Amino acid sequence: MRVVDDDRGNRMVAKRMLQRLGVEADVAEDGYAGTKAIEENDYALVFMDIQMPGMDGLEATSIIRERIDTEVPIIALTANAMDEDRKRALDAGMNEFVTK
Repeated sequence: MRVVDDDRGNRMVAKRMLQRLGVEADVAEDGYAGTKAIEENDYALVFMDIQMPGMDGLEATSIIRERIDTEVPIIALTANAMDEDRKRALDAGMNEFVTK
């Protein structure tokens, strides 16, 4: 499993929560690192923040869906809770949307 979030605290909280469930997770600090890791590894699931500097989660997801041969489920993990945010995430190729 991979957690992609620009906030170090959010990455660590997500990783610890997953560890308590018996799930090992890698972390990445932005869309660039997340995309590269997904290209190089076979993950069962990815939690992707939407708002990150550089390459945001929407752009990273679009690149993953268009250029990388994987059908890994990508779940938006974001503070944005509006209906239009959910629609943008799903339109970019994310499979689900969860608010922080």
